[in-house]
Amino acid sequence: MAYLTISNSKKIVQKIDLNSLEQIAGEIYEKDIHFFNRRERANLIGIKQLFEDPEKFLEFYKPIVTIDTLQFVFPETVPAFHRDNKCERLNSNFKNYLIPVPIQEKGLQEVQVFRAWFKEMKCAEMEVKQYIESVQRKFIYVGEINEKSIEHKNSGVSSMDNYSMEKLILKIDSLLEEFNRYFHSNPIIRDILYRYQKWTFLAFRDKPIENNFTGISDSQLKDLLRLVEEKWKRPVKDLLIEYYRIKFNPDLEFTGQILGKLGLRACSKCLN
Repeated sequence: MAYLTISNSKKIVQKIDLNSLEQIAGEIYEKDIHFFNRRERANLIGIKQLFEDPEKFLEFYKPIVTIDTLQFVFPETVPAFHRDNKCERLNSNFKNYLIPVPIQEKGLQEVQVFRAWFKEMKCAEMEVKQYIESVQRKFIYVGEINEKSIEHKNSGVSSMDNYSMEKLILKIDSLLEEFNRYFHSNPIIRDILYRYQKWTFLAFRDKPIENNFTGISDSQLKDLLRLVEEKWKRPVKDLLIEYYRIKFNPDLEFTGQILGKLGLRACSKCLN
């Protein structure tokens, strides 16, 4: 048997097209959850299926083909599986950096210039503000840079409280009830979230939100959507994945044959 991280489980599912994921039958939870968009719901269904019945999951899956998306300083590699969750590479502090979108939009040549400059300047050792100022001096056209859009951490072994299934359900239900109270706390918030609750990712983009007819400014709208994403949506996503893990595959163990069919590679450290 071999071990697959939650992080790489997400990567596997994100490679599947939306239509294929939506062919997988099932619900994401025993109660209705309305704030996830189609892709978020489909990803959760995919992870649930992967944990519950990986052979069935393979019917909807095409092996991972890793390409350089030009989004990161260190290009993507094929995800690995491990002997168990004790592998030292899972507990390393490796982190990647998102390349500013204006640089990505200029294409491969400019991205390569940025990557070379990043390594030459040892940007990974800089504080956030120093790094932003250095980027803006060197690449004048990038404009404003959101601090939250810089670092892409290696999640490795996900850390989560040791929930029992009962406490996990109570925690999920509590967050859903709390969000429902916030949703109905006043008519303005209700109307804004009725329209935008599925699109909270817009809060993390550098450009203004289009067709903002909410009556509040772009920054205020982004603050509200960021609150919803960070306080309710993201925690509920993580708790649901933990719910699937505990229910279907507590140790995240899979056969090497299954993981090979998924297009993953064996870790060169613990499975050499």
